[in-house]
Amino acid sequence: MSVCCRFHQVDLRFSGLVEAWVAGSSWYDVTEDTTLDEGDVARLLGRTADVLRQIMYLKDLVPEELVQNAKAAYKGMNRAPISDLVS
Repeated sequence: MSVCCRFHQVDLRFSGLVEAWVAGSSWYDVTEDTTLDEGDVARLLGRTADVLRQIMYLKDLVPEELVQNAKAAYKGMNRAPISDLVS
């Protein structure tokens, strides 16, 4: 499944993994519940956190609700070991 946006297709296959991490699942639980290698999970979550962090600085270009949602999601994403990759 994918969602079309202006420039790219957004692949939603890993959204459950990202959602689980933001919701507070442990690193062990997230990595054990997927066939991806730990490095691939770290890269996926790190890139997601980076995009969220960038959205937080687009206050004049995107709706405030999106900025607030990005802040809330980033807060959940930004914990070890992902915080070590994105800081």
